[in-house]
Amino acid sequence: RWVKVPKTSKNSSDFAANVEMIRNLSCPSWCTSGAMAETYIQRGDFWMLLDGGKTRMAIRFEGNTVAEIQGPSH
Repeated sequence: RWVKVPKTSKNSSDFAANVEMIRNLSCPSWCTSGAMAETYIQRGDFWMLLDGGKTRMAIRFEGNTVAEIQGPSH
């Protein structure tokens, strides 16, 4: 299933929860499992593909443009 984490500004009441969701769903090798989640969520939506309880793919947007696609080993 796909999970969308919407673009969120730092002053939004959802900011901390959305950052934490990205960190928790990110594979350990991804920069979004750490500090970059805060930066990227302010730039655009995240879409994460979950299968069997694991994240298989993430698509990061900047506005309406795909900025990055990640797989589990990347």
